[in-house]
Amino acid sequence: MVSGLEGPVRGPWEYLDAAVQYSAPRQGLAVVRTLDQPAGADPPVRVYELLSISDERVWVRAVGAPQDGAVTINRLEIEWRPFRDPDKEKALLRDISTRIEDLVAGGGIAPAR
Repeated sequence: MVSGLEGPVRGPWEYLDAAVQYSAPRQGLAVVRTLDQPAGADPPVRVYELLSISDERVWVRAVGAPQDGAVTINRLEIEWRPFRDPDKEKALLRDISTRIEDLVAGGGIAPAR
């Protein structure tokens, strides 16, 4: 369970990977691995383990919700470890959220900002 910053984010589940992979390097992070709950889990959850350039672990936990036969992103939780950094957590949440909004607006395609 991630116990850091939490924020509502709305968008198609299939845009989640692209948004995290786009946003991570912008914050000096690399995606180390992605963990999914077993298929059919309710609610769907995906956790990303990220690593900063200063060797800090960052966890991004996405929680989905079924909607009209598809899954939408319902919220993101972000925690910077070993020491929480609310400013960095907010910046990463903002970048991921903005990228999802851009992808939604572009029908799955969006230029880099």
